[in-house]
Amino acid sequence: MRDTAFALVASTIGGELIALPYAMSHMGLYFGILAIVGIGYLSHVSSMMYLKVGDLVPGHHKSVYELAYALSGRSAIFVVCIVQYFLNFFKIVLYYMIIGDTFSQLFQQLFMEDTTDMSLPEKKSELTIQPIHARILGEKATHILLVGLGLLTIIFMRKLRELKIVSYMFVVATVVFLVLLSVELIAHGKHPETTFATMTEVTVDHHLITAFNILVVAFNV
Repeated sequence: MRDTAFALVASTIGGELIALPYAMSHMGLYFGILAIVGIGYLSHVSSMMYLKVGDLVPGHHKSVYELAYALSGRSAIFVVCIVQYFLNFFKIVLYYMIIGDTFSQLFQQLFMEDTTDMSLPEKKSELTIQPIHARILGEKATHILLVGLGLLTIIFMRKLRELKIVSYMFVVATVVFLVLLSVELIAHGKHPETTFATMTEVTVDHHLITAFNILVVAFNV
């Protein structure tokens, strides 16, 4: 029961909780809410279609691979595998980028003065004069490496019951993120230039595409 609860919590508010603030900051409040509702609806429709197809196809099929084989034969399994491979590959790259950016910026704001109006070169220059621990924790590569090392131990687990550690790791990461975010808000508070108008602005650049992809991954469309 406890492991099931942790798995549900981790799958619901795990990596998505870390990535959603990034997505909303670039999509704006109005467009972000509209995108969440729209993508959530598409996720619901796709889930219902999957269940209905499973009911219509004769036999008891437990996965999309079995459904593909029953409908289109052996070649369909390879198509599903290729799609799943690229989907998971880009999902891993996306989350590495988001986790690295989020945690490095949090630590930069904890150890340095207000960096909101600094450009990226200015932040890097300011980071070089900080203590060694601040420089290490302020680098994006540090957090990507830590997450990669943590996931490396999970890759070699073969038994399903051993994978319950993933649920614990997601919950711990979520708690750490919330604690760091709370500390940053208490220490710095609201930025004086942050207004309701700025929160509704849409960033029209490559970050907008990344933000949209985060929502698609979050709802598993």
